[in-house]
Amino acid sequence: MLAEFLQQFFTFLSIAAVVVILGGRLSWALLLFVPGDRLFLAQDRLAVRSTTRQGQDKLAEIQNILHETITGNRIVKAFNSEKWEISRFRGAARRLFRANLRSVAATAISSPLMDVFGVAGIALLLLLGREQVKHGEMTPSIFVAFITAVFSLYNPVRKFAQFNNNFQQALGASSEIFKFMDIEDEVREKPNAKRLPAFAKTVQFDHVSFTYGSEGEDARVLHNIGLEVRRGEVVAIVGSSGSGKSTLVHLIPRFFDATEGRLLIDGYDVRDVTLASLREQVGIVTQETVLFNDTVRNNIAYGQPNVALKDVEAALGRLGA
Repeated sequence: MLAEFLQQFFTFLSIAAVVVILGGRLSWALLLFVPGDRLFLAQDRLAVRSTTRQGQDKLAEIQNILHETITGNRIVKAFNSEKWEISRFRGAARRLFRANLRSVAATAISSPLMDVFGVAGIALLLLLGREQVKHGEMTPSIFVAFITAVFSLYNPVRKFAQFNNNFQQALGASSEIFKFMDIEDEVREKPNAKRLPAFAKTVQFDHVSFTYGSEGEDARVLHNIGLEVRRGEVVAIVGSSGSGKSTLVHLIPRFFDATEGRLLIDGYDVRDVTLASLREQVGIVTQETVLFNDTVRNNIAYGQPNVALKDVEAALGRLGA
């Protein structure tokens, strides 16, 4: 789109120069249509962006339904919910269809309205030009050349409206992506953070408390945790669902920061060291099974492509696999 836009832009400039040279004062009559044209484009721009955003939201809804029902097909079958899921999908498809219709309507209206502006402009120029030719201010041949140049302006101007629609559609479709990319990570590395030395002694939770968000003391997940784990020890943390087991472990690689207290590794507060040096010493096996679209070997040695195959096999051996 950018290449064609530049082509049409320079075409417009060159033809506009010809129009001004040939038409003189008559060419300035075209400026009467600029305010109306700008107002229309502004309204159309908002409509196209809004309807495109709505269409993307409805598309996301239907994709979520597909993902849930395909990956959870056994649950759907177990609860005999096929008909309900079909009706849910059809409802989402109808909402997507209506959103796409509104988007197409908002995009398609620009071309007819541009035609109306163009016809009105040509009619005005013919009326004014006839008077100038009649009074000898312009020769018929120059007037014909002028009108031909004005007609040639129509194609670039019409395409500018299409470019605008494409651009607004792109903005509407990508607005949520930009919002997501602009979100700042709550866990930030200090400007003077130091590299954490190789782990040697202890991991210590020093009166650690944690609260998600800002719900206050009553919503604390962890309450004044005091725990020291020495090198070589194996510690199992047990408790009911939602009691904070995963949250406690996730404080170690700083997925979150403790609301109160300190987490110390060999005496170093994890908030004072670099994230890279901390996380390269932490190995995690998550509750959820995550397999990347790669070989089994690369999934086992994730992020370490240079690890020898014998080391991967040795790791499997230690796990009894």
